[in-house]
Amino acid sequence: MNIRHIRHQLLLLSVWGTLAVAQTPPPFPTPSGPLPPFTSVPPIENHELYYQFFQYHQGLINANQAAKVVNPAQGAALDQQMAALLNVDVKEIAVVIANTQQVGAAQASVAARKAAGPDKSSPLTAAQQASKIEFARVHTTVEGVRTLWQSLTPASWAGIHGYIVGPFKAQIYKKP
Repeated sequence: MNIRHIRHQLLLLSVWGTLAVAQTPPPFPTPSGPLPPFTSVPPIENHELYYQFFQYHQGLINANQAAKVVNPAQGAALDQQMAALLNVDVKEIAVVIANTQQVGAAQASVAARKAAGPDKSSPLTAAQQASKIEFARVHTTVEGVRTLWQSLTPASWAGIHGYIVGPFKAQIYKKP
């Protein structure tokens, strides 16, 4: 072997070594401080149950708001009654109301799209469009439950969830 050949091999080895080092992914960053506690999203046992919960309570909220307009002095008492019904802290009833109104508006939008019927200009078939609308209906419901769970204290979430799967399901919910 001559010196020129050895130099060439050394050059190739150094280039290959540089490429191998350059292609090694960087290590994962180490988090600083304690890790947040693990929490899971609440189970959605029956999306239709939660859909009807939002629909029913949107009507209840509308009646409550109308009663407050007629008699503003009773506003605090009406909020306390609603909080007691839903098993949430009265300080969090505004969160429940805002969430329910937001979900109700999203569900009304989906219902309007369904009532309009299939879009003739869409490349999707009527069945595909109906499936897409049903997916949107389920998604708005599940997202509303997730947001409610995330926005309430654990005690209020446990209270309202217990109400939904307990008294609401047993006394008001109508299975499709």
